[in-house]
Amino acid sequence: MLSVVGTPARRRDGRLVPVPGPLPQTARAYCGPAHQTAWRSAEWPPPESAEVATATGTECYRLVHCPLTGVPARDRRGALVYVPAGP
Repeated sequence: MLSVVGTPARRRDGRLVPVPGPLPQTARAYCGPAHQTAWRSAEWPPPESAEVATATGTECYRLVHCPLTGVPARDRRGALVYVPAGP
């Protein structure tokens, strides 16, 4: 899901109205001490790195990109994929 501007939302009376700006997106950490930790971000483009909280502190994770297209990778649930940044 890329940045979606003007995606409709329902009002109390049932009418659809546009929502300005990008929608919050889910991101998820894979591998390492923060495996399966998920968070939401409204930034687009998504940040290249993220500090993810773990049981022992924080770990730096980097965004994965598709090697063919260069767009941010997504998992089966549509979440952005982050992996440990390494030493």
